[in-house]
Amino acid sequence: QYLERRFGMLCRLCASLAFSLQMTLYMGIVLYAPALALSAVTGISINWSIISIGVVCTFYSTLGGMKAVLITDVFQSLLMFAAVFAVITQGVRDFGVRDIFKIAGEGNRLEFFK
Repeated sequence: QYLERRFGMLCRLCASLAFSLQMTLYMGIVLYAPALALSAVTGISINWSIISIGVVCTFYSTLGGMKAVLITDVFQSLLMFAAVFAVITQGVRDFGVRDIFKIAGEGNRLEFFK
């Protein structure tokens, strides 16, 4: 409504179309990426993997509600932070801080803005 009032009907329609296209592409990637991993691990076809992941996620979100989704997101974030911390700790233990920066510098991994 804001876009229509501020910029007109054409702008609102273009924004709606762009958002719909973005969400369609996003949902395709969100379903395809884990389905590809599931298919590789279990050997079932990619189509059945996409369908099964879509059904499981739909029922999980519907039955558990947003609270279940939020709890899962928090748990996943904590798990990812723990994994990053474990990788850093193991890297420092195996190589030492000086060697880590030396190896990263040799591979041009410390040049962020080039």
